[in-house]
Amino acid sequence: MNPRRSAPHSTRIQLEPFEPWAALQGFACSVRMRRRGRLLLLYYSVSGPLEQLAIPAAADAVGFTPELWRSTCMECFVRSEESSAYTEWNVSPSGNWWTCNFISCRSPAPRQPDSVRPRRIRARQSGATLEVQSALPLMYDAPAAIAPAVILEHTSGARSHWAQAHPFDRPDFHRLLSIAHDL
Repeated sequence: MNPRRSAPHSTRIQLEPFEPWAALQGFACSVRMRRRGRLLLLYYSVSGPLEQLAIPAAADAVGFTPELWRSTCMECFVRSEESSAYTEWNVSPSGNWWTCNFISCRSPAPRQPDSVRPRRIRARQSGATLEVQSALPLMYDAPAAIAPAVILEHTSGARSHWAQAHPFDRPDFHRLLSIAHDL
């Protein structure tokens, strides 16, 4: 008799904007998260009047790119339950990415791993929906606290900040690990 394998756990989260005007303009963001061993699969969805967003086009050559948060990008903060250290990932619809390890809130680790890169980033726009999928390596086997977020750059030049909740007086995604999902 073969033992049955359990299906990987999946969680879907509706994200809320810090700036109320973004939802009033008809935008909505969500993310589905799934962990498969040391791989975190993220499926972001942005819907609404996409013509009002600055969406980076697919890059000819993709790679590590700082300051992706200045335009439309998907973010994820991951912390092992065993430590206060965490990793921030930013992925762009262009296929570019950025990652940084932190030893504590907003304190980058002195050494960053050079070889850590996403296994996959795919973006697809269909009608009024933008989907961005990514497969990110996790650095540990233990359960992880995961806090996804989205930044939308609007053609007006404004940015809206989307997360599961905004318990602070400004959009501060680094501190969202305090209310993150375990996966």
